[in-house]
Amino acid sequence: MHTVVYSPKDLSIIIGVGGNCKPTMFSLKEYMEGALILPKYIKGTINQFI
Repeated sequence: MHTVVYSPKDLSIIIGVGGNCKPTMFSLKEYMEGALILPKYIKGTINQFI
């Protein structure tokens, strides 16, 4: 499970993976201007129910 929130007004993206992941915010504007390097991965844990 993951959550992604896009904000076209301020060109930002918030991403979270799993219930224990602290949300990570990125500026799409900074990325497009070359001022932001995105992380290679975002770590979180998804609980598996059996």
